[in-house]
Amino acid sequence: MNLQKCKYQLPLLIVLLNLANLMDLFTTVIAFKLPHFVEINPIILSLARESPFLVVLFKIGVVLSVSLLLLSLYEFSQRSEFGKALFSGVFWGSFLSCIVLWLIAVHNVVLLILYI
Repeated sequence: MNLQKCKYQLPLLIVLLNLANLMDLFTTVIAFKLPHFVEINPIILSLARESPFLVVLFKIGVVLSVSLLLLSLYEFSQRSEFGKALFSGVFWGSFLSCIVLWLIAVHNVVLLILYI
C-alpha cells in the first residue's frame, strides 16, 4: 500500500464513512416512527427497545472510533512494517464497510421514498 497516496485517500474515506453512517442513522430514526419498517440488526433493535438515544450514541460512537483508529494507525504505519500491514488491513476493511454502509443507506432512502 502506497502510504503517500493514502495520505489523501484516508480523509476521503473517513468523510464518506461518517456521511454514510449519518444517512443510515437518519433513515433508521425515521423508520422507527413508521409502522411498516422493522430493524433487522439485532444490536440496534435491542438498543432501540431501550431508547432511540442509545441507537444514536452507538452508531456515532462506532464510526467515530473507527475514524480515530484509522488516523492513529496511519501515524503508526509510518514507523514499522507491522504498523503498515495493520493500517492496510484496517483501511481496506473500512473501505469495504463504507461501501456496504452506503448501499444500506441508499436502500433505506429508497424504501422511505416508496413508503411516503
